[in-house]
Amino acid sequence: METDIVSCPRLTCSENLGDGVCFMHQATNPVEWIKLASCPSGQICDATSDYAWYDVFKQSIEQANELGKSSTWKKLTKSRCDSSAKFRQNLLPGRYCQSNYECSSFNCTDNICKGQASGTSCSYHDQCDSGLACIASKSFPFVTTCNSYKKQGEQCESTHDCDLKTVCWYVSREDFQTRTKKCMAKYQLPIGDNFGWAPVNYDTVKDILWNGQVCSTGFAIPFYENSTVTRPLGMCVNITKVVSDQGTYNNPISDVPKCLAANKGSFCNYFYNSVDSFKTRCYCAADGSLGYCPLPNFQAMRNFTAFDVFIQGNSTNCHTKDRDNLKAHFECGIGDGTVLRQYTNARILKENWNFAQSSKVLSCLQNYMPSSYTNLQYSTGVIIQLFAFALGSLCFGINLI
Repeated sequence: METDIVSCPRLTCSENLGDGVCFMHQATNPVEWIKLASCPSGQICDATSDYAWYDVFKQSIEQANELGKSSTWKKLTKSRCDSSAKFRQNLLPGRYCQSNYECSSFNCTDNICKGQASGTSCSYHDQCDSGLACIASKSFPFVTTCNSYKKQGEQCESTHDCDLKTVCWYVSREDFQTRTKKCMAKYQLPIGDNFGWAPVNYDTVKDILWNGQVCSTGFAIPFYENSTVTRPLGMCVNITKVVSDQGTYNNPISDVPKCLAANKGSFCNYFYNSVDSFKTRCYCAADGSLGYCPLPNFQAMRNFTAFDVFIQGNSTNCHTKDRDNLKAHFECGIGDGTVLRQYTNARILKENWNFAQSSKVLSCLQNYMPSSYTNLQYSTGVIIQLFAFALGSLCFGINLI
């Protein structure tokens, strides 16, 4: 049973949840509250499982027989603080280690987890050393060995095959139809360029951002060039204005468009030229205010994409499967410091745009979320002190708007 009136949750981090609890979801659908709390020094909030959160498509569902309509199905609704040392296991090559038992390869050499060398037979990426991937040969019988990353334009199976500043995706509609992916540069295609669109989450906002990884703006939409086409192209777009039930927002660089989240029929219309637009649902705020259009504005996306490319480009000592692992970036990537903090905060802002528009809620997210910089520091704090060469003495520069 669905209701047309949507109740929005509140996110707080001002109370002691007791018994070492650091994350608590009401475990109801719809959810009315989500609570976060800090952990003592030397402990971190266990986020090894997917945790329940707010889901715009499920918040209006009050009763259902299908498991998939619940926002709590197979999701953690409570998590506790635990010793950071507990999570120092199954570390991929490139990570700091003090014993063989911490490494997935069971090989800790000079305090670094080591994987198999280039040219060695492999069956999956984890076995290969940092800077390498488990790559199949180009002809039958497609023997797999640890080898250098594939370059831009080369055929790939997953992003883990590709150079750090690229993503494995469909260059064209034909590539999608033949399921042929190639390594594509991240955030490079200009506005109006096309590529092969594919839904990943069957969620408008997530698919726009996922496909947008190849676009300079970070945004892409499915595009049908005529009425006879049944399979869309992806098209890189720039938002020119947003129209909602709360008005017209003409400054896409810095505007934060509002909408009435309590109404399930409330939509945000994003224009990418003077006449054409696409729409998304209105998303809840987390502080009792109206609600917000869910896509980050131009300034927030520009900051995130600049940080993302820069951080990934400086993770050459990390394993290919650690390219998005913020904990790994402390040890084998850019190291602890201002840039990593800014990147972590920019990522939280992008992924929680509707919740983050309240300064109080944003502070809560940036300080108490399991993926927050504070929690990451707790998880690697002892390591950072020991890991003297974790790029702490290097000075990096990055240009942001």
